[in-house]
Amino acid sequence: MKSIVTLTLCLTATFHCTSVQCASAPGLGGAKIVRVADGQEPRCINGSTDRIWLILRGLVIEKRQGWLTKDKTVSILLRPSLRSEADQNKSTTFPLMTEATVEDYATGQVAVPFEKLVIGGLELKQDAVRYAGMELELTILNQRGKRPLGMGLEVLAEVTRTLPIPASPLKDAGTYLLDYTNKVVDAEVKKQDPRDVARSAVITFEFDPSGKHCTGTTFEQTGTIAVLYAQGKPGHLVPLDKIDSYCWDAKLVPSFVLNAAPKAVNQDCKSIKQEDWFQVTNNYSALVLNALPVEKAMEESSPELSEAQKRCEANGIAREACLPEY
Repeated sequence: MKSIVTLTLCLTATFHCTSVQCASAPGLGGAKIVRVADGQEPRCINGSTDRIWLILRGLVIEKRQGWLTKDKTVSILLRPSLRSEADQNKSTTFPLMTEATVEDYATGQVAVPFEKLVIGGLELKQDAVRYAGMELELTILNQRGKRPLGMGLEVLAEVTRTLPIPASPLKDAGTYLLDYTNKVVDAEVKKQDPRDVARSAVITFEFDPSGKHCTGTTFEQTGTIAVLYAQGKPGHLVPLDKIDSYCWDAKLVPSFVLNAAPKAVNQDCKSIKQEDWFQVTNNYSALVLNALPVEKAMEESSPELSEAQKRCEANGIAREACLPEY
């Protein structure tokens, strides 16, 4: 039985992570993943029979250098990469760009809301190729910086404004001139004043080939997930080595707001009093992952489709954006 997977991502920080934890990003420290309730039970993603969509919704990050402030326009460079099971040391990267306007979020932080379809309809297994893992790297660029965006970045932004990566990456990679494109992008980002660049986020996903062994592993499950970042603004910063000492919840709409409450050992989070919850001031990201069998995708009565739709709705994502083909 084949399945469809949809991943919806909203970012709030700069990090590199797996299902278990995130490694350090330059000057920003590490991060760890926490799961929050969205009304649906998580299910293991099948790396052999699933098809995926990835939507990047936006980000929240600390104000920076006078340009990550309200009403400023920024460019977001996205680099989704896919790794095949046969060659885990090599990935195929498709650079994409979009832009957004910065909005106020909270004192010392800003929100950059946007929706970008990064991956649309990718089957994790295509003929003899199985995509075992995926990374997404994010870089924010000041459009009004001392150095204007180069021609290569401007062309990339124009061409990929409404396009995701191709549905058959290995077959279509040649038509994208990927090696040349990535070298041009690297060179032009390096030309920017470091003060006009907030870089970069790399999120790592691993998919179990059987879809049965997610519990206690680094393999991904469906659900709404927050990536808690070590840094943020003063106030309610939760230390990464203490995340298991807290209960986690989130206000999913209109924007994702992560909340936490300290708990005693073995305490049920349902028993936490309302006044004990607080909005965390760490930077963080939110990811929404959905999966459903391909054979049932068009069946309105499918429980898997109903689950996916409810998770999208809970996170304020329109069906046509969350499941564009269905």
